[in-house]
Amino acid sequence: MDINLDEQNSILYIKPTDALKAESFSQLTTIFDAYVKDHGNLKGLVIEAKKFPGWENMDAFKAHVKFIKDHHAKIQKIALVTDSGLAMLAKGIGCFISTQIKHFPYDQVGPAKQWIEQ
Repeated sequence: MDINLDEQNSILYIKPTDALKAESFSQLTTIFDAYVKDHGNLKGLVIEAKKFPGWENMDAFKAHVKFIKDHHAKIQKIALVTDSGLAMLAKGIGCFISTQIKHFPYDQVGPAKQWIEQ
C-alpha cells in the first residue's frame, strides 16, 4: 500500500498495490496518529484503487476494521476513487460513522481532492 501525506492540505492518500496486509495498517496508523497529534484531525482521506484488492488474510481484515473504528472520527471526508462495485458497500458504512464519504470514478483524483478541500 502506498501511503502519502499531504501535510499542507491535510489530506492522506492511500493507494493499495496488492492485497491489504496487517503491517500496512500498522504503518498507516503510525503516520496518521503522528499527524493528528501534531496538527489535529485530517481534512480528508483519498483511497485510490482501480479495483478492491482484498485482504491478505483475516489478520489484515481485522487490522482494517480496527483502523476504521479507531480513526474515522478524526477524518472529515473520505473520497473513494475507484471503479470497484465495493465502493457502494463502503459508502453504506457512512450511516454508522461521522465522516462524509463520496465516490469518484478511478480517473478522478483531482475532483476528489477538490471536494475534500471545499
